[in-house]
Amino acid sequence: MGDQAYWNAGDRPRIFINWQSFTAQGISNDWQGPVTDAVLNAYTRWQNAGVDCRFQFWNYTDRTEPQDGEILVSMNERHFDTTRVASTFTSWRKASLVIHRKNGADLTPWPLVPFNAAPGQIDLQGVFQHELGHCFWLDHSAGDQDTMWGDYGYHRYRFGPWEGDVAKVKAIYRDFDRNRLREFRSVDGGGSWFAQGTQITDYNNYQARTCLTPGVTSIGTSGLYALGWSHPNRIPTWLRTDGVNFLFNGWVYYGGERSVHGPALADEPGGLMLMAWVHNDDNGSIRVVRSTNQGQSWAWAGTPAGATTFGTPGLASTVVNGRRAWVLAWAHFDRADHPGTGRIRASVSYDDGWSWSAPAVVPTSYDYKSLAGISLAAAPDNRLVLGFSWAGPGITSMNLVRSLDCEVSGDRLVQRGTGYSNDRTRTQPAVTYDPGRNLFHLSFREQNFLTSLRVAQKEWLKTSWSTAQQLPNSTSSTAPALAHSRVGNNLLLWYGGE
Repeated sequence: MGDQAYWNAGDRPRIFINWQSFTAQGISNDWQGPVTDAVLNAYTRWQNAGVDCRFQFWNYTDRTEPQDGEILVSMNERHFDTTRVASTFTSWRKASLVIHRKNGADLTPWPLVPFNAAPGQIDLQGVFQHELGHCFWLDHSAGDQDTMWGDYGYHRYRFGPWEGDVAKVKAIYRDFDRNRLREFRSVDGGGSWFAQGTQITDYNNYQARTCLTPGVTSIGTSGLYALGWSHPNRIPTWLRTDGVNFLFNGWVYYGGERSVHGPALADEPGGLMLMAWVHNDDNGSIRVVRSTNQGQSWAWAGTPAGATTFGTPGLASTVVNGRRAWVLAWAHFDRADHPGTGRIRASVSYDDGWSWSAPAVVPTSYDYKSLAGISLAAAPDNRLVLGFSWAGPGITSMNLVRSLDCEVSGDRLVQRGTGYSNDRTRTQPAVTYDPGRNLFHLSFREQNFLTSLRVAQKEWLKTSWSTAQQLPNSTSSTAPALAHSRVGNNLLLWYGGE
């Protein structure tokens, strides 16, 4: 069919699921929520491409044909006598996405699962991600690393869209440029929060918009923060701020770079900072830069060997046996390693990011894997918390918020405890440390259709996060970012939203 724009700019196609068609093919009703979550997870990753056509789940239906402005998801027995797993049929401003229960060539059921697929299973989130590409009216790709490649592959389908996919969809739809950088602030240790007006929120400029999760950190004891984000065209940038006013002088961008996830930022009391994001190659390579002048300028730092990921990495600094230690952690991605993809890896630097230890899997009490990116926060005495959304191996564990209480031992990050929550999110949660109350704070974007933000707290090694508090009027298009000031008692939460 060729790549074409068969939606209007600004359309929000509504996704309906005909669940009766799934149960008619023997799918358990227990899968209704997980299949829906797989759809939400899939189109959330497409939103990282940053185009002005964004899908939204709307409801369930017993209709068999889509109406104007709709995508109808259903299941049938098979696609004739072919080996096709799914099909998408499109016309102007409507699409039918059909999952085929059986292999048409031999009538055996496909090993479909809505959760994170093991080798030998077919990952429905990945299948939905590919088929939603067709709902954008993208044809099959010529690049075998792309999500839009014609044959199913766990890595290419589940963890995209990749650079070839993004280039195709950006060629036919304009950039989405209505997500403003927005801030919530707490001045009482997270007990209450209020929407904070800022110069950057009010700044009516393309470069002050984002479709990716921002990053924020305090800048030593200066009373300032560094806020990093990527433009809708994915160029990374940053500015310094007191949380309201911004220092626009000398505002520059990493114009030769394209970030697909991140950035993450971290500082130490003297004001030295590191920032990391994920490059737009087909491996998800992590980039690291350093600032030695409180964020006025940045230069390339070292990167751990083979550090590749499919989501935002985490950065933090702490002190280990009297030495400054920086920790970079990420959800591992390797197209040749299905069992290892998603496991959390970390590297440690004792020379301010010039060199890093060999990446090592963080040993955990359970074989945790991350759905999206991760976040990392540290107290100054070698207590760290690593937050992530769990890409669980079953329907009950999908998208659960989890955290690992860790410490640095030599050149490795090791787990000392687990933080549990019954909340779910399709993006990585954010964490930060509050020295005034000796608490770690967590924020996440809810799994619900409003994608509102919630916050919670806990002590290190405590097994459960507090009951999460919903922030009013906080509909977010990105995951949140958290920071605590080293001066005063301010907690800042940044996100991208209309």
